[in-house]
Amino acid sequence: MWYDRFENVHGPYSSYAFHAPDPDDPFFRLSDKSRSTTLYMDAFAKNGHVALIYTEIGTSGDQDYILEAKGNFYGTGVFTEDYRADSDYVAVRRRGWTQDCYPSCPSRARPPIVVVP
Repeated sequence: MWYDRFENVHGPYSSYAFHAPDPDDPFFRLSDKSRSTTLYMDAFAKNGHVALIYTEIGTSGDQDYILEAKGNFYGTGVFTEDYRADSDYVAVRRRGWTQDCYPSCPSRARPPIVVVP
């Protein structure tokens, strides 16, 4: 099934528009970049670059797996980055976006149940 919100939401926006969104933009700035605020597929943006959070699970060094285009040499891929600690970046989310697991997404507030035989 095709979701119409996938259409025409990527342009004509510059990286600065993601960094400092207008109220009419289809994305908005989050209050902070903490793990409790961001979701996977939110973006970190600065003037000159936008990168998507690839998964909510971070690395052992508390970095993130980020989906981004890094240029001709590195190409586009999933890289380990620490944009949460970089003050040039802000966190943004697309308006009206829901995770693809919705409405069956696991709750963050509930710890996992571990069964030991």
